[in-house]
Amino acid sequence: MSRAPSSQFRVIACDTFESPTADELVGDFPTLDEAIAAARKNLAPMTAVYVYDDTGQCRFHDYMPSEL
Repeated sequence: MSRAPSSQFRVIACDTFESPTADELVGDFPTLDEAIAAARKNLAPMTAVYVYDDTGQCRFHDYMPSEL
């Protein structure tokens, strides 16, 4: 699931509150910048987001802890 199609970047959002974690495919994007923007849009409390390239390498990740 983490490997994007050729010449694309895949965004995965993980709800870390669920047990086990619930992964959601946000989408595939033609540029790294578009993928990072989509990942940031999907940040929510207790959620981690990841951007993978077409080799399966993680190119970006972020995590939002629970609300204070």
